[in-house]
Amino acid sequence: RCLLPTTRTLRTLALELLDRHSRKRVISEVEKYVILLQILKEKDTGRFRHTLPGTALSISHFIKDVKISTPEKSTPEKISFESIKSRVREYGWRFNYNLELLLFAIEVMEEYESLLKKENLMDMEDIYSGSAGYLSEARFNEVIFEGFSEIPPYQQGFISRLIEETRDVY
Repeated sequence: RCLLPTTRTLRTLALELLDRHSRKRVISEVEKYVILLQILKEKDTGRFRHTLPGTALSISHFIKDVKISTPEKSTPEKISFESIKSRVREYGWRFNYNLELLLFAIEVMEEYESLLKKENLMDMEDIYSGSAGYLSEARFNEVIFEGFSEIPPYQQGFISRLIEETRDVY
C-alpha cells in the first residue's frame, strides 16, 4: 500500500483518462505540424509572402490560440467556422492582405479539424473537452488545486466536472 497520495497535473490526468477510455488518439505538436504541412501543400499558398513551414507553424499557433481562448463548451465539432469568418469580415481591416491571410488560416483550420474527426484523432488543445466525460470513471476521495489564480476557458468544463465527481475539494 502506498503512503503518499497520487499526484497528477490536470494535463496528465486528462491524458490518462483518454488513454484508458477514448478511441481517439492524441497527436503530438510535431504530428499536428506535419498534418498542417500536408494540407498546405495541396493549397495555393503562393499569394502569401511566407514559406510553407513558416505558414504551417503560424497556423498551428493560430489554431491553438482559437481553441484555448474558446470556452470548453465549444468543442471542435461545435465551432462555427462560418460564424468566425463572418466576424472576421466585419472587422475594419486596414490592409486586405491581413484579411485574406486570416480567412485562409480559418479555412486551413476547418480542413484540419475535419481530418482529425475523420481519422479519429485529437490534438493537445482538445484533451480537456475530450476527457471530461470520462471523469466519472476515475474515483478520487480528495482533490487539491494548488496555485490556481485563473482558470483558462478551455479547462473550465474539465475542472467543473472533476469537482462534481470528487467528494472533497481543497
